[in-house]
Amino acid sequence: MINRVIVVGNLTRPVELKYTPNGTALATFGVAVNDYRKDETGANIAHFFDVVTWDKQAEYAATYLDKGFRVALDGRLQYRSWQAQDGTKRSKVEIVAERLDTLTPRPQEGTGQPSTGSPYDWGGNTPDAGPIDDHRDPFEDA
Repeated sequence: MINRVIVVGNLTRPVELKYTPNGTALATFGVAVNDYRKDETGANIAHFFDVVTWDKQAEYAATYLDKGFRVALDGRLQYRSWQAQDGTKRSKVEIVAERLDTLTPRPQEGTGQPSTGSPYDWGGNTPDAGPIDDHRDPFEDA
């Protein structure tokens, strides 16, 4: 089976970094992706996704990404379901980002202004997240 998703969008909230009891980094954030279609008023249609990433990718996200940043994500979709405290059943589909990179230029040292270089000028590729555990529940240990 193939389960692959690639999206480019903007972060809708700051990255939240947590560590599991065994020390594994877990980052969560939201991303908005514009559709190529427009609604009946001519406004852009946006889709909103929750994103989870692990290990070095999580630490990268927490260090270099912030609300409003444009990012490219490569990963897979994951379906989770649980029972809420009030007894209702809840579920969601989220993106598990295996690779991510910012498309927002890094600020120049000390100025807070975007650099004039390439938006990819982060010193190379993002860290390799290593092997992915397809059966890991992101909120099981967090």
